[in-house]
Amino acid sequence: ELGEDETLFVNTKPQGIEAYRMVNGKKVMAFEYLNPASEYFCLEPGDNSITFTAAYGDTAAAAVSYDHRYVGV
Repeated sequence: ELGEDETLFVNTKPQGIEAYRMVNGKKVMAFEYLNPASEYFCLEPGDNSITFTAAYGDTAAAAVSYDHRYVGV
């Protein structure tokens, strides 16, 4: 479980998936928080629709961000 003040970062970049938490300002690998059967996806530019379901209770929250990367000139 993640604590209330913890954040799990999952990056689904095509060059390599990474999952980590920030602990005392340092990246700590966190693949153990992911289900090995997960299907990863990348967000497309524009509107995206995402659903988040919490395992317990209804107080969980999720934030999704998108960083646009240029692939060429």
